[in-house]
Amino acid sequence: MAVGEFDPADGVTGTVELTVAPGGRTRVSIIGFTSTLPAEASLQLSPYPLTAERRCIDGFAFDLGLPPYDNDKLDLDLTKFGGDDPSFLDGAVISMGLRDGLGCVRTILARAPFAWSIPDMRPGLTVIDSGTASGAHGAVVTDADGAPVEYTVASGDVYSAIADRFGISVDDLDYLNPYRNEDGAIADEVLNLDRDNRSGPKYLG
Repeated sequence: MAVGEFDPADGVTGTVELTVAPGGRTRVSIIGFTSTLPAEASLQLSPYPLTAERRCIDGFAFDLGLPPYDNDKLDLDLTKFGGDDPSFLDGAVISMGLRDGLGCVRTILARAPFAWSIPDMRPGLTVIDSGTASGAHGAVVTDADGAPVEYTVASGDVYSAIADRFGISVDDLDYLNPYRNEDGAIADEVLNLDRDNRSGPKYLG
């Protein structure tokens, strides 16, 4: 499904591959891993966009533990986050707790951005705002073309009614917001409605 390569210039070599494992799990294979980084540096899968400016990985991430990773294969159940499409993950990182003046809990030392090869799993997913309705009174932000890209939950909103307002299923709304651990709507929560921004930092708390 995806592959990422560490940059030897960061002191790490190796490949991280994501494939489909039995039971719908995601298999993480770590191949040819070597590192000159401190032994306490550990590996995470990052849903945060791994831009050049991102130096911290302090919030939601999948921690795969400490090296050595001698051709390890780890099966993760990501179905409750990404459903049938874990492409909200932007890459793998090596990080550790450092006091580096950045205010980071964990500082990124090396990164392997993923190149995804899975097809569009929801080609028919289109989000259209039909206007406020019972259980869906929140504010909507649109892009330059008028398409809804985020929704702020209002007090009294109902999660299924929010999905109905935008002409999608609850499963689709979960897909657009793969990191949510809540079953219902939470007042003032910002929900992503943009299928191209599932790893957007606004939605990672």
